Amino acid sequence: MKFLLIRESLDDSQKEILEKFITHFFEPTGNRRNYRTNEIEYVYVVFYKIFKKHFGFTPNQVDILKSFQNCGFKIYMKSGGSKDKKLGRTLGKLIEVSNFDLPEKAKMDNHFMEISPLIVKALSRMHMNLPLLKDPNIIKEIKDYEIKFENFLRLIK
Repeated sequence: MKFLLIRESLDDSQKEILEKFITHFFEPTGNRRNYRTNEIEYVYVVFYKIFKKHFGFTPNQVDILKSFQNCGFKIYMKSGGSKDKKLGRTLGKLIEVSNFDLPEKAKMDNHFMEISPLIVKALSRMHMNLPLLKDPNIIKEIKDYEIKFENFLRLIK
């Protein structure tokens, strides 16, 4: 079970940057599928790298979940279910989490956002060393997201 480290919440300008980032790169998928790459733990690591490097602050998991909800995205939490021995993960129902259900200092495992896991993966690849990647499609995808990210930086300045 993973627990998050709580620190002071973001100020208004930082929340605004986070929410603009979310609306610039993501749109709701409208499905309840959960993948490793749309789980809060994974999204948090990707956002942590991007925001620390480019904006000088780091949102925590609760900041990210609340910002996604403020931008109209649904958050789901896996409930019940049993451990699948082949997949090594818990299978269960996904229940929508409303604003007042978000934990402030609690366990954060099993929270998923209705976002495309492909976009999260592409954003995480922006911080990889390109010579290590051989697939020209992945390299083109990274370059496309770098251009989109540069456009976002110009937008918020």
